[in-house]
Amino acid sequence: MMNKMLEKLYEQVKSASKPWWLPVLSLLLTLHGILVLGWNVQPVAVIFWYELILLFAAAFIRMLFALDGGSFFYNLHVRLLLLFGAGIMAGAMIILSVAFTFRVFDSGVNTEGFARVYTQTRILALGHLLSLGFFYFGKGQFRKAQPFDQLVPTFVQVLILLALLMALTMHLIPKYPQLNQAMWTGVALVLVKFVVDMGFNQAKTTRLG
Repeated sequence: MMNKMLEKLYEQVKSASKPWWLPVLSLLLTLHGILVLGWNVQPVAVIFWYELILLFAAAFIRMLFALDGGSFFYNLHVRLLLLFGAGIMAGAMIILSVAFTFRVFDSGVNTEGFARVYTQTRILALGHLLSLGFFYFGKGQFRKAQPFDQLVPTFVQVLILLALLMALTMHLIPKYPQLNQAMWTGVALVLVKFVVDMGFNQAKTTRLG
C-alpha cells in the first residue's frame, strides 16, 4: 500500500512541468516558524527578503541557460544584456521590499524570535536548487525556453507581492500599531504570499502544459 502511494507520488512529480511544491514548502516552513518556534513578524520579513533573492536568482539562471532551440552561444549577448538590466531592476525591488518592511524593526530587533531561521533558509535554497536541477535542466526545458519568458512572470509576481506588502506595512500597521509584532500579522502575510505564489505557479504550469 505504502509502495503504491510512493510510486504514485513519484509519477506525479515526474510528470509535473513545474515544482508545485515550492510554494507549499515556503508556506509550511514559515508557518512552522510562527506557530511552533514562536516567530514574530521580524523573521518573517527576513525570510521574505531571502525568498525574493532566491526567486530572482532562479529566474536569472533559467534565463541565462534558455537556449530557445539553439546552442549556448546563440544570442548569448542578448541574454547577458537581459541579465544586466534585470539585475538592476531586481536589486531595486529587493531594496524596496526592505524599505517597506523595515518598519517592523522600529521597536528593535528581537533576537529570540529568530530561532532556526538559518535552517529554514537553507531548506528553501535547497528546494530552489532541486527545482532547477530536476525540472528545468533534468527535463530539458532549457533547450526550448525563451530567455524573456523566464523573467517576466517573476517580476510581475514580485510586483504584486510588493504592492500587497506596502499596503500592510505602510498603511495597515501604522494605523493599527498593535499589529506590528502580532503573530497573526505574520500568518496573514504568509498566507497572502502563498496565494500569489500558487497562482503564478499554476499559471506557469498551464502555459507549459
